[in-house]
Amino acid sequence: MYLRYDSENRSMGLPPARRELVEAWLDALLDRGVHFVARQAGQLVGHGAYVRSATSEPKVLVFVDTDHYDRGIGSELCRHVVAHAAEAGHESLELDVGSTNERAIHVYRRMGFEIVERRDTTLRMRLPFDSTVVETVRLPPAKR
Repeated sequence: MYLRYDSENRSMGLPPARRELVEAWLDALLDRGVHFVARQAGQLVGHGAYVRSATSEPKVLVFVDTDHYDRGIGSELCRHVVAHAAEAGHESLELDVGSTNERAIHVYRRMGFEIVERRDTTLRMRLPFDSTVVETVRLPPAKR
């Protein structure tokens, strides 16, 4: 899935462009976080996680296979990440996103993330868990 990302779909250098770099990146992430995957017909089509970071708030990441954009996969992965992190006792989540990645920014804003910092090419977004969004994402999909 990650190797199919072209330069247009890569954001902030992620996912890495070469197989060995993808493997090293995933190995580092697996050791530091909680991960969810989406599969269709046995193929990986999405990956969401929250990982420990240098700040007190875990960082969110969500990647969707480019052939499966606009099907709600990223949104559902994000809901699982938020619900699990809240259940695990975290007080909030943070993420960095490319400032031109409108698809991702739209998903994160719909989840309740707010922009807390603007940099040259990136935005830092945060979701405090006192938000009503957290209660909503804990519900089964049919009740949302």
